[in-house]
Amino acid sequence: MTTASMHRLRQQQIFLKILVFSFFVVLIWIGVSVFQSQKKTALPSELVQMSTPLNPNIDLDAVSRIEQKRVYTASDLAQFSVIKLIKNANGQDQLSVSSASSPSAATATPHP
Repeated sequence: MTTASMHRLRQQQIFLKILVFSFFVVLIWIGVSVFQSQKKTALPSELVQMSTPLNPNIDLDAVSRIEQKRVYTASDLAQFSVIKLIKNANGQDQLSVSSASSPSAATATPHP
């Protein structure tokens, strides 16, 4: 064998070693990526708890508690006052009190 063919053979060996090394690096890289992605796919416990199926049975105690609650009629609601805290242009707070029966009669009072 001549020195030129020996030199070419040695270059091919170095190239083959680089290819084999690169192949193993890529395999390790893919393995680590797959391992990390497997760890990240877990759902948080809050989502698992929220995804549990609802109970199809009706709780009769809850229904009876809802039925016992007070129902407000339109006349009852008309007697309620609405209080608003309004900030004017000067930066001061004012209380505005109005009722549903007379919304135009709102009075504004300064509030510290």
